[in-house]
Amino acid sequence: MAAHYVANAERLRAKRYAEVDRVKLAHAAYRAANAETLRSKARAYRAANLEKVTVAQAAYRAANAEKRRANRAANRAAYVANTARYRATKLRATPAWANLDTVAAYYVLAAAMTEASGVRHEVDHIEPLRGKHVCGLHNEFNLQVLPAPDNGRKGNRPSEVRAPVCVGPVPPKGGAAWR
Repeated sequence: MAAHYVANAERLRAKRYAEVDRVKLAHAAYRAANAETLRSKARAYRAANLEKVTVAQAAYRAANAEKRRANRAANRAAYVANTARYRATKLRATPAWANLDTVAAYYVLAAAMTEASGVRHEVDHIEPLRGKHVCGLHNEFNLQVLPAPDNGRKGNRPSEVRAPVCVGPVPPKGGAAWR
């Protein structure tokens, strides 16, 4: 029996690789045909096992920190381009009437909440600046302060519920902020 495998090693290896390729193609076709169902199952699993998923992700990030750093260094141009694209979008999404003092107050509030709680807080755009269906504005009415894990989970999707944070008074109608 062993002599058969030695004599036909190359042919058997090619047959094995052909089978692997066939299975990969079949799986890719299935995923393409059932993309929405698979996405909804993944969302349901994540919702049902949020703590387990969060712990697993944190463990992965900790175990692969060096690999992630190397990937970022190897793909620095892509990271820089994405950051520049985000900043440009943010600049274009800032209307002339935005109260930039109030916008800045959200960032101060996020820093204060981080300091007070020990949990990192970030300023989030309620409607994302680069959303799939709608693009929000970078102004005081589209900002909220969220804990970083919640903001990461929200991703580039609109907020379901707005955080109950209000910063400063709303400028009087007809004032400089309304022009």
